Amino acid sequence: MNKEILFEIGGEGGSISISRKTDGNIVKYIYHHNEFDPIDDETLINVETEFDSFEEPFQIINLQYSWYNLYIQVVHEDYRDYIIQNLIGKLNKKNIRMDDLYWSISRLEETLKIKLTYNINERFWSFQENHIDEL
Repeated sequence: MNKEILFEIGGEGGSISISRKTDGNIVKYIYHHNEFDPIDDETLINVETEFDSFEEPFQIINLQYSWYNLYIQVVHEDYRDYIIQNLIGKLNKKNIRMDDLYWSISRLEETLKIKLTYNINERFWSFQENHIDEL
């Protein structure tokens, strides 16, 4: 059995991840969510659920959390475009302003390898691929 992390975000006291588990021809996507109290060193939530696609667990995250403001630690290249499209869609749907992303915009751009642009007049987010490789 082979298992690899495809998407992982962290915040104070927990993390959420999606992994791909491969066993022969069988592929499952594992949603894992844990939260703990760092003061008491006690686990409060520890959920692990299997899905048949990456999109199913990602939409749980996308609908329930402001994941773009958390610490994105892993974005697998195979799912980067899907994650970017969902990011842009969520920012525009929720009318998130540039000020709202002040602390996380550079981390999003670096992790997703994009340049985010906010049109103040139209209140609309877009992105460009970051084609600058290592200098």
